[in-house]
Amino acid sequence: MKRNGVYMPQAANMVKLKYDCNLEISARDKAQSCLTDENTDTSYQENLHVVPKANVMDRPDAMRQGVMQWWKQVRIDSPIGMQVTFRAFHANMPVRSFTRMAWAETTKIGCAVKSCEPNWHVVCHYSPPGNKIMQKIYIPGNPCSACPAGTTCDYGLGLCIQ
Repeated sequence: MKRNGVYMPQAANMVKLKYDCNLEISARDKAQSCLTDENTDTSYQENLHVVPKANVMDRPDAMRQGVMQWWKQVRIDSPIGMQVTFRAFHANMPVRSFTRMAWAETTKIGCAVKSCEPNWHVVCHYSPPGNKIMQKIYIPGNPCSACPAGTTCDYGLGLCIQ
C-alpha cells in the first residue's frame, strides 16, 4: 500500500527470488566490513540497514527489521505511481530499497547480518540489478499473466517460478 492509502497494482511478471550463496558471500563481506558506503559493483544491487542492538532481540530479528525498513519505503517516500515506473528522481531516494526488492527481473538474493558494535549491519545483494531509469519495476496485471519465458506460475503464491 502507498502512503495515500492506495494499493499498488498487482504484478503480472513477478519472479520468485532464489537464494544465491555467492550473493550471500558478497553481502557477508560487506556486512563484515562494518562500512555503510554506497555499493559500486554494477553486477548486483545492495540494500544495507544499520539496526541498533538495543532495538532488536537477535540476528534474525535484525534481518526482519532491515527487510521491513526497506519494504515500507514505498509507503513513506516519493510515489512510484500506478504505472510502477522507476524514475530518475527515485535513484537517490530511500524508495530505491523497496524497488530493488520488488524489481520483477531480479531473480536472486543473498543476505548477511554482522555485529558492528553497537549495531547490527543487515545487507542483501540482488541480481540481476534493477532500478533502471524509466523502466517498469514490474508489469501491472493479474498475477502470472505475463510470466517470463522459461517460468511457470505458482498460483498459490501468485509468482512466476524458475
